[in-house]
Amino acid sequence: MKKFSIIILLLFLCVFMSCKKTDNFLLIRDFKINDTLENVENKTANIVLIYGQSNATGCSLFDYLETNNYEYLDTIKNINNVYINFVTENYSNSSDNTFINSIVGCGARKDMFGPEVGISLNNYLNSSEDLFIIKYSYGGTTLDDQWLDGSYGRGELYNGSIKFTIANLEYLISKGYTLNILGICWMQGENDACSIKQANRYLKNTKKLVSFYRKDLNKYSKDIRWVDACIDKDVWPKASIVNETKLSLVNEIDNYYCIDTNSLGLTTKNEPTGEADLAHYDSLSQVLLGRKFYDELVK
Repeated sequence: MKKFSIIILLLFLCVFMSCKKTDNFLLIRDFKINDTLENVENKTANIVLIYGQSNATGCSLFDYLETNNYEYLDTIKNINNVYINFVTENYSNSSDNTFINSIVGCGARKDMFGPEVGISLNNYLNSSEDLFIIKYSYGGTTLDDQWLDGSYGRGELYNGSIKFTIANLEYLISKGYTLNILGICWMQGENDACSIKQANRYLKNTKKLVSFYRKDLNKYSKDIRWVDACIDKDVWPKASIVNETKLSLVNEIDNYYCIDTNSLGLTTKNEPTGEADLAHYDSLSQVLLGRKFYDELVK
């Protein structure tokens, strides 16, 4: 009976999330970055770009880090060398076009977080330099016809992400920073794994996506490092196709890396207690994902 219930839930997730469509609000919005940073001289801005769907947005509850007595909890709360400007779910939660010095509450809701927490933690533990995170994500979306346009061209979300990213990069330049883009973290593929057609198109779509970002951001950084991540193998019907695609591209695209989240043991089955959200990573797994992203970025 339990297995049957899980199957019904997964079918619901795929149908519901596949039907979710973006609108044009992000494309016409004026991404004017609020001027809150000090002017600098001879200083480098180390930058991480995060794109993707809901596990990039972050639906992990911060309260569970406290429940689990996470060893770095106090450190996370006091990180002071990371600035983030983020847009999630079409502005349902954002930093309102402002770099803020806080990484707590930058997920789908103010009580949720994404991979920025683990990225920031590892930066704090391993570097005294400031880090700037630019995150643009939208849950329940496909690479095939929302990030791209269904015909291997740039899509709504891609165009929105580029517009938002460039506005932030130009702002940092205006403040006197020299840019050092560490790379792009891409956490996406769950919705494409709901359809055999979209799963089979994931290889060509990813190649196109990487080439578009590298071309459109070439002015700011050459051959930007790309760090991908696998999706949960037990949750999404065509996950094996999407994951095999991601892992195979390590040998096909230069400066491309992929985190095997399944081999790492990342879980979605434990939180919230008694009513697990199977589509999204548990809190400790989300932190580990971010930490692995950072490790791949600075190799």
